[in-house]
Amino acid sequence: MAKSKLFQYAVLKHPKTNKEGKTEGNTEVLVQPTTILAVDEKTAAIKVAKAIPDNEMENLENIEIVLQSF
Repeated sequence: MAKSKLFQYAVLKHPKTNKEGKTEGNTEVLVQPTTILAVDEKTAAIKVAKAIPDNEMENLENIEIVLQSF
């Protein structure tokens, strides 16, 4: 069995851009920084994707996943 690595992630929601090219609102933190164990970055990313709230699934173009390994 492969050793797990430590990862930390957060999920951000950026404001939408209106027709004039201006942003409406501020960036929000949807998921606070969280620490997880995963075999690799791909596995960690899958776990993070599952943490995105269901009500935000229609706004994925404004969602950013920040993932770092240690």
